[in-house]
Amino acid sequence: MLGMLYPMEKAELCEKRFERKRKIKVISVGLLLGALLVISAAGSREESAIYGENRIVRPERGSSEILLRVGNGVYSMRLLLDVDARVKTGRELDELFDKAFATLEKEMCGKNASLLTVEYPLVLSASLPELETKVTWEVSDSQILKADGELCNFELEEPEQLLLQATVTYGDESRTKSYSVVVLPYPYSGQELFEQEVRRAVEESGARTSRLDYLELPQTISDGELRWEEEGGGSSQKIYLLLWVGAMVLICLRETSELRSRMKKRERQLLADYPDFLSRFLLLLGAGMNVRGAWERMTEDYKKGGRSRYVYEEMRRTTAQLEVGMPELQAYEIFGRRCGLLPYLRFAAILSQNLKKGSRGIAELLETEAHEVFSERMAQARRRGEEAGTRLLLPMGGMLILVLIIILIPAFSSFSL
Repeated sequence: MLGMLYPMEKAELCEKRFERKRKIKVISVGLLLGALLVISAAGSREESAIYGENRIVRPERGSSEILLRVGNGVYSMRLLLDVDARVKTGRELDELFDKAFATLEKEMCGKNASLLTVEYPLVLSASLPELETKVTWEVSDSQILKADGELCNFELEEPEQLLLQATVTYGDESRTKSYSVVVLPYPYSGQELFEQEVRRAVEESGARTSRLDYLELPQTISDGELRWEEEGGGSSQKIYLLLWVGAMVLICLRETSELRSRMKKRERQLLADYPDFLSRFLLLLGAGMNVRGAWERMTEDYKKGGRSRYVYEEMRRTTAQLEVGMPELQAYEIFGRRCGLLPYLRFAAILSQNLKKGSRGIAELLETEAHEVFSERMAQARRRGEEAGTRLLLPMGGMLILVLIIILIPAFSSFSL
């Protein structure tokens, strides 16, 4: 394809130049978006809610939420963390604790039919916001049932009876109630075990620092060291990464589209130049020149003109092939195939027929071809004129509507008066 656009250059050199140009664009856009990605990462670190030794500032009142990502090199998870304000003293109300336990007992079974047939995780709420209370859970065997309700019964072969204790805290006051739980065998993955342990560690850390101005995130669990980062901080980086990938794809598509557009422009130029090309060739043949002489004369005239036209560039290439010894029959046939359009294929066939059977009748054949080309050009001009008239219908319709509005609005205004 590139060889057709640059007939006098080697196809390999054209391909290399095109690829080098595309790589330069891709690298330039990639470096720009990479710089934006680095700037975004630096900005996200400066704005992170985590500071110091894995600490988060508590709000003055109520609670706030922050989305975090935690990992230990093997597993990772997202954690939406509620950061409560410092604990304040309050009044004890027996009715409040009764309501709290009733609410817990209503929700804690989850998908299970009862606490005596536990097959799925329990719903052990860490707090009851509507009652302004916190709930802590203790289990007689935390290897099977975690304090957050998750089950670790992947190695359990038979039902296991446990004691579950709920402690509801309101301010400095608390109440405790025990429940009997029978856990049935049910498997869990390593990812879920990691999530359970991280949540438990966060709750324990939150309980330890509940009266401080910050919540200290746990740094280690049984599986190893934890690395915390704010989940929202990487969103802009992901956007820049997607933009980078999209830009690379668009550049490649644009280069391909531009190449196709240039090929269409080449075809249009070849078709537009064919009548003039054929007329000049006929004129030179009528002046007494043979085919090769007329060919070389047109090539020499083109070199003096200074304008770049694809058909004459192809003629120059054919002339260079003839000068190095390529047979005329083969050179003209290759010329027609390189142009790739039906008129030039017919022209090359006429020249080939002339070389095979002699020069008698070539002028008549070319004159017939010129007449057909002229007729086709006139028909094409008429088609373009019809298309142009069709395209003018829309703006003419718009102008008609505008004129009607200009006329009718004053008329209706005068009626209202």
